[in-house]
Amino acid sequence: MSNNNSMAEQDLYQDIIDNQKTESKVSQEEKKISTWLVFKSEESVYAIESVYIKEILNNNDIFAIPFMPSYISGVLNFYGKPYAVIDFQSFLNSTKTSKKMFMILDTDDDVAIQISDVIDFYNSNEVVLQPITNNTDNDNFSQALVSIREDLRAPVLNVNSIIKKVKKEIDSI
Repeated sequence: MSNNNSMAEQDLYQDIIDNQKTESKVSQEEKKISTWLVFKSEESVYAIESVYIKEILNNNDIFAIPFMPSYISGVLNFYGKPYAVIDFQSFLNSTKTSKKMFMILDTDDDVAIQISDVIDFYNSNEVVLQPITNNTDNDNFSQALVSIREDLRAPVLNVNSIIKKVKKEIDSI
């Protein structure tokens, strides 16, 4: 009997191993499929991987905070929690964003990015991710460009780098 139990346990163990191998193959295939949000900040077009986006809001009130960098518009209330609003155009040393549309980022840092408009969401089957080789001096963007059509190309935001810069500047105040 113990021999039968041992065989049954070995079979069960082998089934578990086989299932884990199958799951890891599926997970790797799922990781290859991603969704991109292409958006406008004033007249410029950018892309962000959708895993970084929790929600998109329109026309929310922003409450000013004194002594913040000029690109921090203030905070907005998202389900009772304050989110620091980064005016993306101002962050890039450009004009302020005129429209009140916000991407709530899905990070632990409670940050929203103020944008002008959402162009559309595209899955990885619809885009070509092209490397950018001459953009090494700007870490606000990853070293990639999302290309949907010949007339629609967008640099990809480096969310972690942007948040790191903002936190560093705020901490120095």
